Amino acid sequence: MNSKTLTFRFLENLAEAFRQLNNVPSNLPFNPALSALSALILTGAAALSYDLKIPIMILFISMVLISVLNYSFLSPWIKTILFALTWASIVSAPLPFITAGEVLVELPIWLTTLKVSFEGICLAASLITRVTASVAIFTAFIMVMGWRGIIAGFEELRMPKELSFMLNLSIISIPIFLRETLNMLLAREARIMRKIKIRNVWRMLATVIGELMLRGYERAWRLDKSIRARSFSRQEKSKVVRTSIRIRDVALFLLALTILLLGVIGRM
Repeated sequence: MNSKTLTFRFLENLAEAFRQLNNVPSNLPFNPALSALSALILTGAAALSYDLKIPIMILFISMVLISVLNYSFLSPWIKTILFALTWASIVSAPLPFITAGEVLVELPIWLTTLKVSFEGICLAASLITRVTASVAIFTAFIMVMGWRGIIAGFEELRMPKELSFMLNLSIISIPIFLRETLNMLLAREARIMRKIKIRNVWRMLATVIGELMLRGYERAWRLDKSIRARSFSRQEKSKVVRTSIRIRDVALFLLALTILLLGVIGRM
């Protein structure tokens, strides 16, 4: 293939994004437990806020975090934000037309007229901003702390060991799964020797789904057998390595609580 299809580029970039999320910094800039708790607080505050001030403030905080503490991942972080922004914009596109309120613009289309309301525009802007800010702050914490650092923080917060194990396993398995999907799609496209209708192309590519299910079941079966083969003795309690709490950790946690408090006050 001389040119990559849109689906191929999307899956390739998605696999690369998950691979980069699995980075392990040599020195963690924050305490894992406080950083994980702060990430949850700020993500929830951004997703559940009613006005635009809190999400914009959280978006600025995430930009400062990634720029100061891990500048090398600024470009992948921006790509992730643009991806979330694009999907949120697509989902919220009908809101200005279906939300009742003060009509700003009327767009005549054939036998009907689309009315754009001010309330619909505000609702769409709020949805886009909340989604973008929540994705931005959580991915910023992951790129600064590393996925394993966030999981270590959850373990310090007494997360069940089975859940932390599955989260650790998912961040490793998802890129492998996506790259296998790419290879199967390329194999299907290579079999197309002549121009055919797009519907027939989709039918051929859709056969990948069944093969993916079989491969996923086989990989899960092999993984289960390998884990059981290494577990001859009784399962011991996991030892949680606790790190010291510094001034920057307290400052980060207080900042998260302040943002949460401002969001609660804004609702009153």
